[in-house]
Amino acid sequence: MGISKNKEEESIVSNESQLYHDIVQGNYTELYRLLVYKALNGMFWVTKNCGHVQWVIHADDDVVLDTNKCLQFIKNIEREKSKKIICSRVHCGITGPVRDKTDKWYVSENEYPYDRYPIYCFGDLWYTSMEVIKLLIEAVPYVKTDGSITYVPKKKADIFASAFDAKKNDIVLKSPSTCPPDAILTSLAFPSSELKSLILDLDQSGGTDPNGLFPLFFIKVADILAPKLAVVILLLVRQGSFPECCRIANVTALPKGSTPSTSPSEYRPISITPKLSKVFERLLAKRLSGYMLTIL
Repeated sequence: MGISKNKEEESIVSNESQLYHDIVQGNYTELYRLLVYKALNGMFWVTKNCGHVQWVIHADDDVVLDTNKCLQFIKNIEREKSKKIICSRVHCGITGPVRDKTDKWYVSENEYPYDRYPIYCFGDLWYTSMEVIKLLIEAVPYVKTDGSITYVPKKKADIFASAFDAKKNDIVLKSPSTCPPDAILTSLAFPSSELKSLILDLDQSGGTDPNGLFPLFFIKVADILAPKLAVVILLLVRQGSFPECCRIANVTALPKGSTPSTSPSEYRPISITPKLSKVFERLLAKRLSGYMLTIL
């Protein structure tokens, strides 16, 4: 819970906490509109104090939970579903924001200008794994100071980029001394036929990379590009570097479907890497994994 503005209520909470040690209190005002802070506060606490547990269950105080059935349900959940949030009920994009200023669920057009909410989970009861809780905590930069959550993909992408830039610095780390590389790693070969196959395997419907090039462009010129690219990559490997322009990713908003939409819920922020870097990574990954198998 948060901190009450009423000193008498806060004193009662403090006394109960000291007596029973059953209250987790965060440094935010106890307001209905800041329920998102309650959820985040609980996630931070459970990660710090119960990080070893596999599952986390949230239930409102007016929800009756059958613990035996709950445990049985969790045991039957398939592994791939453990990376999802399991809801008691789901709103399937059919409800919209309340514009009545006297309503406790009032949302202004400035906060959310659209007529419908995207699909979301009811907050009375939900299950998820500790793995998902940690991923949700990583997304905290998307939560604004007023408790609302950024909903436009472009804004999400901008916030993500700002958070990433804030963590960068100019510190240059000196590389540790290493032994001479194995001869196998200095005599790698990159057949143009293999490069052509990787280029043709690119998703031709994908978006442009940071250099503004469509994957379809590379696919169309694969016959011409593959032999030349094989030589370039060989020289880059021997030199031990790769151009920075081919390593920088773009965070952009892409439509979920095949056609653009006017609804923000139909877009997702996605990190797009240069197409040639994907080809380069696949080439090296195959050879390095093969090399590791020979020395294990």
